[in-house]
Amino acid sequence: MALIEWTDDFSVGVEVFDDDHKILIGMINELHEALNEGRGLDLVEDIFDRLEDYTNTHLASEESLMKSTGYAGYEEHKLAHEDWIKKLQEFKDKYQNEELILADVAMNQFLHSWLVDHIRGVDLLYKDHFKEKGYT
Repeated sequence: MALIEWTDDFSVGVEVFDDDHKILIGMINELHEALNEGRGLDLVEDIFDRLEDYTNTHLASEESLMKSTGYAGYEEHKLAHEDWIKKLQEFKDKYQNEELILADVAMNQFLHSWLVDHIRGVDLLYKDHFKEKGYT
């Protein structure tokens, strides 16, 4: 069962970012499933690496567009992104050091709440800004 299901209320109104969010949701669901099924260390580390790489690419893209269009909430948004990357790395390190059990509730809650709360709370704040700038 998926940890997160995409719904239209996740849409930030910028197609490329919505597509990125759908991919991130898919990766989080893949990681959740791998952890809960006790799949091998190599597979889980690969998913962590792909999630981390894609997240960095997506966040850089968001930040670049925010900065280039003069988004007023840029600095605060960037700090939220930095916090996400730091926490993701912490969970990855804990997993690699066997300090994180496979179905760790804190990990699942973090992945779910960060993405859901971030998209619905923080990312939606830029929806009107980008719409005004002609991005869809």
